[in-house]
Amino acid sequence: MRKTKRKNEGEFNKLWNTIILLYHCSNNNVDDLLQQNPISLNNPRPDVLLKVIKWLFIMEDIIYWHYEGRAFLYNFFVHVTNEVNNNRLNSTLSGIKERKIKPDKIKSLLEQMSIEWELP
Repeated sequence: MRKTKRKNEGEFNKLWNTIILLYHCSNNNVDDLLQQNPISLNNPRPDVLLKVIKWLFIMEDIIYWHYEGRAFLYNFFVHVTNEVNNNRLNSTLSGIKERKIKPDKIKSLLEQMSIEWELP
């Protein structure tokens, strides 16, 4: 998504706004969302990406109660798409892969960027 944001910010913004709708469960029908607001990207294909993200949100809801997992995943996406320091980003990605990053760490990283943790 970082590459998409750099290459085509307008289409990225449409994609991001659709992710926000999925995150907040405003509309969970990806095909309907794309019909209302078409996104012109070839790679990644918006329909596939959005359906995977929707599925990930559902899985997080099943595993973690009270939207904690959904919030962690979404706010991690926020961090990744907004982080400009590549060393900090790579450190965060490594920590996620090793399961060493907790929500409080993402919250503090967002605070450093003056971005608030967003709940669904």
